[in-house]
Amino acid sequence: MHVLIIPSWYPSQPGDPFGSFFREQALAIQRAGCKVGVLAPRLVSLLSPLSSFKASRSVQIEVDEGIPTYRQASMNWTPRLWHANARRIESLGWQIYQEYCKKHGCPDIIHVHSTIMSGVVAKTILERDGVPFVVSEHSSAYARGQVPQAGKEIVRYVAEKASGKFAVSTPFCRLLEKTLNFPNNSYICLPNMVDQAFLEEPMSFREGQQKRFLHVSMLDKNKNVQLILHAFCDAFLGNMNISLTIGGDGPERSELISLAKELEIEPQINFLGRLDRDEVRKEMAQADAFLLSSNYETFGIVVVEATAMGLPVVATRCGGPEDVIREQTGLLVPKGDVSAYAAAMKEVIIGGGRWSAESLRSICKAEYGPDAITARWLDLYDDIVSRTACHKTTT
Repeated sequence: MHVLIIPSWYPSQPGDPFGSFFREQALAIQRAGCKVGVLAPRLVSLLSPLSSFKASRSVQIEVDEGIPTYRQASMNWTPRLWHANARRIESLGWQIYQEYCKKHGCPDIIHVHSTIMSGVVAKTILERDGVPFVVSEHSSAYARGQVPQAGKEIVRYVAEKASGKFAVSTPFCRLLEKTLNFPNNSYICLPNMVDQAFLEEPMSFREGQQKRFLHVSMLDKNKNVQLILHAFCDAFLGNMNISLTIGGDGPERSELISLAKELEIEPQINFLGRLDRDEVRKEMAQADAFLLSSNYETFGIVVVEATAMGLPVVATRCGGPEDVIREQTGLLVPKGDVSAYAAAMKEVIIGGGRWSAESLRSICKAEYGPDAITARWLDLYDDIVSRTACHKTTT
């Protein structure tokens, strides 16, 4: 089967964490025996002059571990005009699709990752070339009120033509149905897969009194890392046997560093800055538990990665983690509740033995491993392509 993936964002190189789960899924589908290609059209913000100048109007082609990846960029002259942007992406995507097909042939099915904005490309290909498509939604922009009415119109316009509508967690499915005015159960939950590297990395078997919490994220307001710092202060202030490592960078980093000083927990906190995927695994291998404190997550891939590394997780009830975290894998607490979060942190330290690293990895592999998730997608692709072929035959 020939699968063409069209993401709305994509890594600029293999180590880039931006959209890394899209790339990892493409590679997993290829390893399962499918022919796979990627189209990555994008609009470059005028707020980034250097990137704008570098934006190329010619198709850039690379082969990423055997996957032909076609890119083309254009400057975003009308950032607030969603319909105009959609038309520009549609034109850009159709151009690189034609170039792709000249060398690799037409795909059997298209998989769109996040409808905004590249979903319009798949709809155009369906109308002009008859190739069916599915959409997987990932973006937290819906929950954060960042999708205006024009954007919702575009998403619905595309999704109505999709052969399957999916989202990465059950709460996110229900949110999309409400936001886009689709009937209940229009979206089906099919989660992200964990990268195989997290299932193969040696796990931590740390012993003794020294215990280490880990948090990794883009440090912005939605991640609400202040909650972790306040809870850590309440639970472990002055206990030098307990430490917290924070990986990642973002607009809140300087404020978080200042808060750690204010709370007098600075000697127990280590801010690492931005980490690549390999570095995240290395840090998880040295941790005893993982912390997530977001206000909203569509899925929370880092939670699954931590579970794959054998770490129990303390997470807020913020959407996606509610599908992942249960008694066997960690603890869920209400959003913004410092006391509850501090109590959960104490529990994973005091009662850490109830979560076996081997058991956590086994659970993760069975539910989110590449083989498990890829098998589900391949069954769906087969069903859709078969139905499409039957429809063409009868008409």
